[in-house]
Amino acid sequence: MAVADSPLLALSGRFWRWWTGELRALVPARVRLTLARWRRTLALHVGDGEWTLSLHRGERRRELGSLPPADADPETAGTALREMIRGTAGSYDALAVRVPASRALHRTTHLPRAVRGNLVEAVGYDMDRQTPFTADEVYYAVADRGPDTSGEQIVTDLEVVRRADVDPALAALTAAGFTPDRVEVAGGGTGNLLPPEMRPDRGGPARRLTALAAAVALVLGTAAAYLPIHQLQTELARTERKLETVKRQAETVQALRSRAETLRARASDLVTRKQQQPMVTELVAELTRTLPYSAFLSTLQVDRQQVTLKGYARNASTLIGQLANMPQLTNVRFAAPVTEASRVAGVRVHIVADMAGPAGGAS
Repeated sequence: MAVADSPLLALSGRFWRWWTGELRALVPARVRLTLARWRRTLALHVGDGEWTLSLHRGERRRELGSLPPADADPETAGTALREMIRGTAGSYDALAVRVPASRALHRTTHLPRAVRGNLVEAVGYDMDRQTPFTADEVYYAVADRGPDTSGEQIVTDLEVVRRADVDPALAALTAAGFTPDRVEVAGGGTGNLLPPEMRPDRGGPARRLTALAAAVALVLGTAAAYLPIHQLQTELARTERKLETVKRQAETVQALRSRAETLRARASDLVTRKQQQPMVTELVAELTRTLPYSAFLSTLQVDRQQVTLKGYARNASTLIGQLANMPQLTNVRFAAPVTEASRVAGVRVHIVADMAGPAGGAS
């Protein structure tokens, strides 16, 4: 079995990434920002019209050259990139492919807390539901933003770019003899979109152990000076979050009270209107007494102050006259022309009328 395929080596790699992540979280943000200013990144910007290679150190940027996109000929682009990268004499710490923000898709998602240790895999399984793409069509990164207000789920930031927008640049760098460390969105984003299996191994176990020892020494030295202040700042931020939660809860209570008052007013209005209108059962009973045996209804609809009747009658004029004599109805009229019925003896009628007010006989 090859050493590169050893489960022990894979386990040590996972432990290394976890351990350095924990150490990085202990370093105050001010120290991390200072160290980032000294980091030199060689970035290939893949724009629509051209690709640009530049060297970044903190806020400073030095253009090294540009070339047309290599969608069709990665070998030619690789040759041009090889010459430009060699001009840096290896004076960089990381090689990155940067995609314009206009080509990236950003989503905020909620996932169960149980998948917190496997966010990348969980999002990959659900990619076609969260985005218009499948997991094998994109490069993506997921950032854990902490639990939501319920505490049952975690809020995550998902950042996605299409492989079709990145693979030509990766192919050109491969043709040039280089492997990028990162694929990221220009202007800052969720993180490294390049899958771990595609990232280069910049050193063996001995170099990793040396870097680990140096990181521990740095953390211990900086923690002695900054950790108390950092802890106070963390506690202050936690207190501010609690106050914000209490404030939101108070606003929710106020909104519920306002909603209750609105519903109470609506209920009172409905009771008043109900008292001013005849009961539907009373209307149906009066219709039953008024309609002749030769007429029958197929539709009876009461909508606020209007009554709609559809059905069949032998004599439409006689029927509308009888309905006009009902104390519950006023302004009885035909809503559509009278037509001959095809299945029964008589005519088809469509009549509308207005509901009478209390003076008209409503109880």
